[in-house]
Amino acid sequence: MWEKNFDKISKAIKKEINFWIRFNLSLPGRIAISKSMLYSQLNYLGCFLPQSDIYTTEWSNLIENYVLGPLNIAKNRRYLSRTEGGLGLFDIKLYLSGQKCNWVKRAKNLDDNWKQRLYSKSLGNIFNLRSEFFDKKTEPILFSIADSFEKLLFAHTNQNENCRVSYLFKNTSIFFMNPRFRTFDEEFFGEGLMNLHPYRIRNLKVNDVINADETRKTFDEFCERTGILCTVNKFRVLSDACISLIERNRKNKSYEKTVCDIQTFMCRVKQGSKHIRRALGPDPTGTVPHNLLTFAESTDIVIGSEAALHINGLWGKSYLDNSTRTFLFSLHNNTIGTNARLSHFVRNHSRICTFCALTRNPHDEDENPLHLFFQCRHTEPVVLGLLSWFVDNDAFFRNITRQNFFGVFNMESNHGNIIMQLVCALIKKYIWDCKLRFSLPNLGCGKEFLKIELDRIICQSTKIQKAYNASEFNIYRE
Repeated sequence: MWEKNFDKISKAIKKEINFWIRFNLSLPGRIAISKSMLYSQLNYLGCFLPQSDIYTTEWSNLIENYVLGPLNIAKNRRYLSRTEGGLGLFDIKLYLSGQKCNWVKRAKNLDDNWKQRLYSKSLGNIFNLRSEFFDKKTEPILFSIADSFEKLLFAHTNQNENCRVSYLFKNTSIFFMNPRFRTFDEEFFGEGLMNLHPYRIRNLKVNDVINADETRKTFDEFCERTGILCTVNKFRVLSDACISLIERNRKNKSYEKTVCDIQTFMCRVKQGSKHIRRALGPDPTGTVPHNLLTFAESTDIVIGSEAALHINGLWGKSYLDNSTRTFLFSLHNNTIGTNARLSHFVRNHSRICTFCALTRNPHDEDENPLHLFFQCRHTEPVVLGLLSWFVDNDAFFRNITRQNFFGVFNMESNHGNIIMQLVCALIKKYIWDCKLRFSLPNLGCGKEFLKIELDRIICQSTKIQKAYNASEFNIYRE
C-alpha cells in the first residue's frame, strides 16, 4: 500500500549517502551526518505509516554500512550508547515506534477527528490505548500508533519501579498462574463485572490494590477506592500478582527507584523520542562492556562499571576534534593499529615498537598499547614529565599510576577528574601522532601540544572551562 512512499525514502537516503561519501569523513563525522541527514529522511512519513521489516532492514543496512565504512562492529553494539561501548546509532524499528508513540501525547487535546477516533477506542483514557480495538486492514495508521504505544505501556511497567502505578488490565507484565499463564482480562473479571464497571476495571492500577509500603489494601478499602464489587478470592489473586510484580521489579540502585506513571512519562517537557526508545529498548546491563574488559587486559588495569561509563563516553565528547575522537574510539575498542596488532593481518609487518626501532634499541619490545603509551623508554619520561609539569604538585604526582593514566582519576573534586582524564587522553594522542610521523616524543613539543589543544577546548566548551577554572591546574606554567 505504501511501497511508493517507502521507495522514495530509500532513494532519498541513497542520494544523501552518495553526496556525503565523497568527503571521506571520520567516524564521528559519519555518525553526525547519519543523525542529521539520513534518519531525518524516515521521520516525515515513517512516524505514522506502518512499515514492513523488508524496508526497515533496507534502511538500516544503508545507513549503517555508510557509518561503519571498513569497521566491523557487532549489530547490537551499534545501537548501544557511547558510554555502553556502542556507536549511539538508532534501531530504526524502535526509532519509528517512538515517533508513533508521540502521536498519543498530541492526541491528549481532542481537537481533531483522528484524535477523537483514538480516544473512542481506548479504555477511557488516551494513555491506556490498546491495539485490539483497531482494525489493521481498515485503520492501518491508527492501528500502528496504538500497537506501538501498547508495547511502550507494557515496557514502561518494567522500567525502574513504575510497576507500582501501572495499569493492570491485559498487561502482559502482570500475570498469575491458574494453572497456565494468564493476564487480568475479561475472562478473569467475568462478564457481569465487565458490563457493570467496564471503564473502572480497564483503568485499574497497581496502587489501587497495593499500599505504598507494599502491603495489600484490605478488601473493603479496595471496594471503596475503586467501586468494583468483586469477590474476595478475585481480590486475593489480584493483590498476590501485584505483590509478585513489585518483588520482580524491585531495584537496588537509588536512581532506579523512581516511580512515574505513563501519562507523566509521556508529557515530559523533553522533545523527541529518546526517552521512549530507552523504555522500548533492552535494559542496560550495568556491567563493564566487553571492549573495555579487553582494553583493561591489554593495559594491565582494572575497570569498574562506573569508570567504564567515563572511558567509553570520552570519544563522544564534541569538544574534541574528530581526529582525537577517532583515536580514542580505536584505542578503547582495541582496533588501534599498533605494530603488534598489524603483524597479525599484514605479512612480514614488524611487531617491534616504532620508537625502539628508530633508536635501534637492543632490547626491542612488542608494540602494544601498554608499551607504546606508558612503558617504552622513550615514552615514559615524556608522559611523567608532562603530568608532573601539568599538576605541579609532587604529592599528587607521586600517586598517579598506570591505573589513572589508562582509566580514571578518583580525586575529591570532580572538576579535577574531568580535566585529568582529558589531559591523559591528549597525551596519548600526542604519542600516537609521534608514532605516525616516525618521530620520537619529547617534553617540549608535548607541552606545546597540550597548551594548544587545552586552550582550544577551554575556549569552545563551557563545561571544560568551568572545570578548569575550578581546578588548580595551569597550562601556561613554564
